[in-house]
This record gives sequence, structure tokens and C-alpha cells, in this order.
Amino acid sequence: MSENKIKYITYQLFPSKRANTLQTIKNIKYFTKKTDVELIFPDRRQGSKEKQIDLELINDFYDEELNIAITATNHSGSFSRSYYNKLPKVLKQITYLNNHIKWSKEISKKNVHKEDNIFTRSIFILYFCINKCNRIIYECHQLTKLTKFLLKRLEQKETTYDLIFINENLESILIDLGLNKDRIHCLPSGYDEEVFKNDNKEVLRKKRGLSDNNIVYIFAGNLELVGAHRPLDKVLIEYLNLQKNKKIQNSKLYIFCEPIEKRKELVQILDQYGNNENVFINEYVSHTEIIKWMMASDIGLNPLPDNFFSNNFASTLKIVEYLRANLLLLGSNVFANSRFKQEGYEVLLFNNNENTNISDKLLEAYSFIRSGRKVENSSAVSQYSLQSRSNKILNIFYN
Repeated sequence: MSENKIKYITYQLFPSKRANTLQTIKNIKYFTKKTDVELIFPDRRQGSKEKQIDLELINDFYDEELNIAITATNHSGSFSRSYYNKLPKVLKQITYLNNHIKWSKEISKKNVHKEDNIFTRSIFILYFCINKCNRIIYECHQLTKLTKFLLKRLEQKETTYDLIFINENLESILIDLGLNKDRIHCLPSGYDEEVFKNDNKEVLRKKRGLSDNNIVYIFAGNLELVGAHRPLDKVLIEYLNLQKNKKIQNSKLYIFCEPIEKRKELVQILDQYGNNENVFINEYVSHTEIIKWMMASDIGLNPLPDNFFSNNFASTLKIVEYLRANLLLLGSNVFANSRFKQEGYEVLLFNNNENTNISDKLLEAYSFIRSGRKVENSSAVSQYSLQSRSNKILNIFYN
């Protein structure tokens, strides 16, 4: 291993279809182009019969060819998902928090050394490891009261670390809290350029049974977002009404989503409308295949809950992937989407609570593509590439 090796320490669940774990794997992929990486995380699965988490399992699940060290530690707080999901919300939060803190403290004692360079998404890894390593970077995706408290406490101790935030709102909040602005770096989520290399849209559409005349809407991702749900159900209903009234003929809607409970709810809506033959609701497939579907489509859907998270903290991977796939972005009128409209990308926004507005925007997006107008989103989105992002992080570590 090189002396510049990075230990990526995280409390995330692997392998998982969640976007946050995909982002971690993608970030590591680009780190490894310039340095060695060890991924350290707890095996939070319940039961000894499951296959040991190793590099082969990670690469197979995420369709990658990583060459990294994997350390999946034993975790005394592991539990069955069925048991955990039955707990009341407050107990879930307490259980998760307690296990997270306990694991982070153990890792700081057993797996961290003075010469280590650490990258983490865990505030507790930052807190327990900060004086035990060479350098540490904490990537923050949301600010809880506890996160703010711990960051302010670390600031009072005059400790050395760097903070990465994913949008300007997070950055300004931390500066207002009194944190040293020199340690704060704003780096939005990034896309993996390498999965977009085979981008012949005509070929991709033909392989998926799509004609040149089809106008294709797509949604791909998790329907749950930080304790809330995406209002894709409302979008689906309005799409089906437009189909019923023959206002968006020759269009198709492809949905690739998790979790299964939410997917079943969408299928029930579809059944109520007579199982429309132009709507396809599928489980989430591999990331590589999802990107191919994006590049074969015309309109990327990004419904988001209109809440504090979406209007302040969100910087979703899905958005920059839609833009790189050169899709017209159609999403909820929240900061996570509207910021890209302000930057000059082709974006249409709807209000979640106005069904007529959702319908109008679906129709406007259809008319935009049907008119032959060109979407020019992919040409300007390179600033959001993971190559650019990882280079900036490595510069923080080693400069």
C-alpha cells in the first residue's frame, strides 16, 4: 500500500441499492486512480449464513472492478431488518444512534493509526478519530442538532480537519455557526463518466424496443428519502390521466424503484387504470443498466418531498446523471432541482400539491421533446464529474 493510502471509514450498509452507498463506491473508484484505498464498515447484516462480504461480492453487486482492501468488521449491534422495521420510529433512531456511536468508538481504537488519512461520512468517526490520525475529511450530507453540536465542540478545541458539503446552503449554515471557513469545501455530488461511454442513443433505444417516435419518461431510484417519500404516485396518476385523454400519445414511462412496498403501491395505482401498456414498473436493476436506460430516454423525473432537506441539503446523484444523459429534467419545485434551472440547464418544475400543475408540466415536457427542440444539458455538466470531484478531495488531503 502507498503511504498516501486513504481509509474510507463509514457506517453505511454494504452491499445496498441505496444511492448513498453507490456514491461511496463511485468515490472510491476514482480515488483508486491515484492512491490506494481501504474500505472499512460494519457488517450490519443478521445471520451467519450470508456470504462473507469481500471484494468479489462488492464488485459483483456494484458491477465494478475495484482493487481495494475490504474490512467488514463484526458488529454487535447487528439485527434482522424485519425486526428493525417493526420498531417505532423513535426506537429505530435510538437503536441506530447507539450502535453507530459504539461502533465508531471501537474503530477509533482498533483500526486507526497516527499515520492514517481518513475519509468519512460519519460525524462520530470524525469525533473519535480526529486526534488519532494524520488527516481526516468529513463529508456532511445533512445537519442534525447533534452534528451541529459536535462540530461546534470540535471547533472550540481547535482541532484539525476538513469539511466537505454538497451545496452552498450547508456551507453558509456552518459558517454562520462559527466554523472556520478555510476548512469548508463545497463539492456537489458527481457522476461516473465511464458508465456513459457507450452513448449512441439510437442503438440503446433499439435494444430496448423503443421506436424513434416514442417519447420516454424515466424514474430510477429509491422512493424514500431521509424519512419522507417521493411523490411519484402523484406523477404516475397524472401521467395515466394524460394517456387516458390521449394527450401524450406514443409516450412511455419506465420506473425502476425500491423499496418493494412502495413499488407495490405504484402497481396498485396502475391496476386501477387498467394496467396501461405504456407504463413499466420494475425493481431497481444494476447501475450500469440504469444509465443505459437513461441514455435511451428523453425526460428524467425527479419528484422530491417539499421539505427542509430537499430545500436545503439535497444534492442528489440522480439529477447530475439525468443531465449527463442529456435528459430534460422534470421535477418538484424545490431547491435540489431549481438550482440547476438557475444554472441554465433545461429544467421544468412542478408543485407537488397541485395536480393540475403536475399534469401541465408533464404535457409541457412532452411537447418540448415532440417539437424537436434540442436538450443541451450534457455539454455543460462536466463540472459535476466524479473525476473532477475526487481530484479536488485528493488535493485537500495531500496539499
